[in-house]
Amino acid sequence: MGSLEQKIHECCSYDLSTGVFVWNGKTGTDASSCAWNATVSGKVIGRPDKDGYLIMRIRHEGKKRYLRLHRVAWLMVYGCWPEGDIDHINHDRADNRIENLRSVTRSINHRNMTRSTRNSSGVVGVSRLGEKWRARFFHNGSERRVGYFSSVEDAEAALREARAKVGYHQNHGAEK
Repeated sequence: MGSLEQKIHECCSYDLSTGVFVWNGKTGTDASSCAWNATVSGKVIGRPDKDGYLIMRIRHEGKKRYLRLHRVAWLMVYGCWPEGDIDHINHDRADNRIENLRSVTRSINHRNMTRSTRNSSGVVGVSRLGEKWRARFFHNGSERRVGYFSSVEDAEAALREARAKVGYHQNHGAEK
């Protein structure tokens, strides 16, 4: 039997401009192929997993495999699995257009995170400390203190400038 990568290329198609996957038809006149073509062929692939990423289920060498579609998109376009994380640039985990995906290290991926729903200041890295707003972030495993500010807007501006200098993505901390 062929590799998992070959099986994926045989059984589905990917539209890189829309990020949509569909099941391919099977050749043959046997009952299994006819049933597949009547019920599955041409249908859109992907259901969200517990984290909101679209996944597909494929059977390979007698085992069910669940694959995240953003990683499969990378395989379909570049011919290899991504080495690191795949970052959804616009924070939409269901948007698998190739222009929205980039292969990055875990550290770089963390520089383009969505703002937590628990965030009370409205800005990632800005928190209230007495009468002032404290701005800080982490880089290469250590805390970087930006400073204390009179307004949340001043803290945010200083924080964005400091993050940009060390390579944070402009979308870091944005809402989904």
